[in-house]
Amino acid sequence: MQYCIATAQNYGVSLTAASVKAFSMSEPLKCLQGRRGRVALVVAMLLTVVACVRAATPPTGPDPLHSDGDKYHLVLDNPFVRVLRYHDQPGAVTHLHQHPCFVMYALGAFRRELTFADGTRRTRAFRAGEAAWMAAQAHIGHNIGDTPTDALLFELKGPCGG
Repeated sequence: MQYCIATAQNYGVSLTAASVKAFSMSEPLKCLQGRRGRVALVVAMLLTVVACVRAATPPTGPDPLHSDGDKYHLVLDNPFVRVLRYHDQPGAVTHLHQHPCFVMYALGAFRRELTFADGTRRTRAFRAGEAAWMAAQAHIGHNIGDTPTDALLFELKGPCGG
């Protein structure tokens, strides 16, 4: 439930564990008295369901093996994880693609700018041997450094946690 509440808050829905508990069917609800109370309960429940569905829906975009097969190469694929090796040269730009939650391991130092599906940008620099957890995302990657990008991506095939 905490995962759904946090996801709802990420999408601008104001929920807390206390407010969700207040709408729990396991205890008497004073707010159900009257039509307004029932409408408030239905709205709160719908917002919670929408937040959970959005949390379970991966970002939109094509698979990087299809959008940028010249840069992404499949290393391992099983029911639990997919491992990709990524390699590009300075100045290279990917097409919009999506990843589920993943761990990125830098095989060499590199610097990248990511442009997300909503238009926001983030610049990241990694040292060789550095690992980072990444939430599910859709982005365009641009190597803005003076070294090639060389990394392994461990994409999870189950829930990302919460």
